[in-house]
Amino acid sequence: TEEIHREVSGLTDWLVLGALICRNQKSNVGNAAFCLLAMVTESPKDIWSLYMNMHRILIAAGLAVLTIGSAWAQSPERKVRLVLQITVDQLRADLIDRYVAGFGEGGFKRLLKNGTFYVDAYHRHANTETVVGHATLATGTDPAVHGMVGNVWLDRASGKLIYNVEDADYPLLGKGGGVDAKSEIDPTQKLATTQGRSPRAIQSTTISDAISLSLGPKAKVFGVSVKDRGAITMAGHVGKAFWFSKSGGRMVTSKFYMNDYPAWVDAWNAKGV
Repeated sequence: TEEIHREVSGLTDWLVLGALICRNQKSNVGNAAFCLLAMVTESPKDIWSLYMNMHRILIAAGLAVLTIGSAWAQSPERKVRLVLQITVDQLRADLIDRYVAGFGEGGFKRLLKNGTFYVDAYHRHANTETVVGHATLATGTDPAVHGMVGNVWLDRASGKLIYNVEDADYPLLGKGGGVDAKSEIDPTQKLATTQGRSPRAIQSTTISDAISLSLGPKAKVFGVSVKDRGAITMAGHVGKAFWFSKSGGRMVTSKFYMNDYPAWVDAWNAKGV
């Protein structure tokens, strides 16, 4: 019973996320299942075949729900209060195996013992630049869909190189805190023509967006990173992103997210941690 419940719940989550992605992409495909399959297959024949199989699965799942519905009603609802997604730049899976003997009992070793460890997981893109991986993990889609194809790309309209999360319409909040071209060691950040930042270039919904849409005002979603692109991709379009300003020595954000810093952010920055 619990296994079927998990499968049906997972399927429903994917269909809802597919609908959100289709709506965000202004797709003319009305059915969420069909739209989701259209993004992961290339052949129309394959799409239709998978679509029909999906309907068979939904029918079977519906019968299972009718059969065991009373059992579900009696089981206590488990509410997840915290979802924590951690992305470590350049941490290959084999490095965990190499250094596991030196880990403490918490952290990675705890996840290995008590969690789910995927030993053969791949994504369908070759470009391993930072924002590409962050956005793929945050959205569950390929770069061709979520739009973050590189740390920098050529904008066809302007003919200029664009830094992935730069946005002149949303300047940094507060004075200073921008990228100092003289001291910045990341060449891609130096290419940005504005200090403004936002997630508007991300063309898909993210996990953070799904959580916010599901829980509404009760959801508290934040993305925190040393670099702007790490925080912004993880926070999505609805969450709040904060990143560390090396030039200002504090956590900053942009006017896309808020017009004034909350007191707790000012208090944290005042500590000079």
